[in-house]
Amino acid sequence: MANKIKFNFTKEFLLNERKNGKSLFEIAKNTGVCYGTVYAYCLKFNIPIRKLVYRNGIYSKKSKKPCPICKEKMIRLYSNSCTSCSNKLRWSDKIYKDTTSKNISKSIKNKFLYDVSYQKAIYSSRQKEDYKNNMKNSSSFLWKDNNYVNKVKKGRKEGLQIKPNKPEKLIRTLLNKQFPNEYKFVGDGRFWIERFNPDFINCNGQKKIIEMFGDYWHRNTQQRDKERLETYSKYGYNTLIIWEKELKNIDEIRKKIIEFQKKD
Repeated sequence: MANKIKFNFTKEFLLNERKNGKSLFEIAKNTGVCYGTVYAYCLKFNIPIRKLVYRNGIYSKKSKKPCPICKEKMIRLYSNSCTSCSNKLRWSDKIYKDTTSKNISKSIKNKFLYDVSYQKAIYSSRQKEDYKNNMKNSSSFLWKDNNYVNKVKKGRKEGLQIKPNKPEKLIRTLLNKQFPNEYKFVGDGRFWIERFNPDFINCNGQKKIIEMFGDYWHRNTQQRDKERLETYSKYGYNTLIIWEKELKNIDEIRKKIIEFQKKD
């Protein structure tokens, strides 16, 4: 059996409530009904919902009352604070944050999985040169900020808890057998050279680095990989690059590492 409405709404009641600055959510909570019911009655009585605000006996399009929290921006329509402060207060609620984040993630995932037009729009936008240049410029700008760099390094090390993938585990096993106590895996963010995090580094006094390049992740990163090697070289490090496709022949990889280790 459907729940009955606990309150009989009138146009005069809703107008008074809105003039007193109460939101639709507050009216719904005080009267014991859902938000949709209040919204429907406002539409029925032609009562402004968000676009107009009641000040000094008339409805005006803009509010001149400053936000009492930040005291900088103008107050949000029919609210006690500006949009920025209202959002901060709303997202400070853990239940609201978890529920909303879960719903947003689910809706985006479903849209990306089942909406072909959305997929094409995303992929096509990422192929444009303007998009690539903007991403490159913004990334370069951020990595010049020491605070941002330290934050990324700390988050990568502590938050992500990165562990070696299968190719890196294979290289680590090979290094431990061939050169025990010579190389250490630092690809989890423990060691950085400017904005680059190498995979393996010599921990026995030699400035040598071994990088494991995946065929997928490094297929279109020639410029970034060039910057990586130049940065390592600037600090006096010799670098050996092992590609994922080369792991099919372990003997060749072993010879490659031995020759690299013999170099001064």
